[in-house]
Amino acid sequence: MMKNDIYAASTLFKGKCTLTSKDYKQILNLATENDLIYMDPPYQGTFVNGGFRYYEDIEFSVFVDSLKTLTVRNIPFILSYDGRTGNKTFGEFLPSHLELTRIEINAGRSSQATLLGRNHTTFESVYLSKALVKRLNYNIDGIFKDDAETQISLFEFEEKSGKSIVAYKFGDLNKIQKDKLSGRSVLSKEFKESLYKLHNGRCFICFGSFELRYLQIDHRVPYEISGDDAAIQKNPDGFMLLCGSCNRAKSWSCEHCINWKEEKDPAICKQCYWGSPEDYLHIALKTIRRLDILWEEHEIKSYEKIKALANREKTSLPDFVKRVLAKNTLHVD
Repeated sequence: MMKNDIYAASTLFKGKCTLTSKDYKQILNLATENDLIYMDPPYQGTFVNGGFRYYEDIEFSVFVDSLKTLTVRNIPFILSYDGRTGNKTFGEFLPSHLELTRIEINAGRSSQATLLGRNHTTFESVYLSKALVKRLNYNIDGIFKDDAETQISLFEFEEKSGKSIVAYKFGDLNKIQKDKLSGRSVLSKEFKESLYKLHNGRCFICFGSFELRYLQIDHRVPYEISGDDAAIQKNPDGFMLLCGSCNRAKSWSCEHCINWKEEKDPAICKQCYWGSPEDYLHIALKTIRRLDILWEEHEIKSYEKIKALANREKTSLPDFVKRVLAKNTLHVD
């Protein structure tokens, strides 16, 4: 019953917090640099089709302005905002001018999708403010990649009433020593910049051009397989820079590979597309060859022409491209 939940929450927080019911902007104005704000407003789009549980009148532009004010005031904050389940995305990413660090967390199977007979995984986004990242004094790319089960995880517990509650559990930030957290090396900003220059600002998988902040440092051989190596930071050949989309695609593929689950052989990873896209023998132990192509800026017109030709022949774009490539490589030895 809701009554029991309210009493349980009251017992837990009594004498430890102050509850208010005000416009969120008024509360944010009270914050100082010594505070840490956590915000969990409703995702954009969740109040559509039966959103009686959510408050609708949160204007995106006003909310962004409030976050910008916090950034200018150097206030540390954490924000849960957008997310996705299956092919459905809730909300747009927050604008880059806020200088936030976005982390996508695998929250597990969607309970709502399960009730509807679908097997979809929910991913939730957490944004860290520039002030918070600076205070923690470590590179987010090096901490939250591959090691999410140590730093950010979901755990379930049962309260006295028997109700199960799922909550986030963060790593102990007091355990940060020099360049390590939970035994794992933190990759410096300078190291990321050197990779960026080495690969001309391109994602190593799709070869798209991105600003530095939109690329993430990735171990060629996942940390889950190889562990940490004191000398690895000195060897850029063991790392790649990946865009967010390719990084998520690699994570999903690796986590469903038998080598990840059982063998844990680094040599197998080094022969995989996700570890060595420039020269590989398999993709997650399957005999597959893959070609990721992006058309950028002035190339868009060429893409539209190819798409139009594929539509004219009533074939999918990938099949059309493969057929054209095959036709033009018949006489290549």
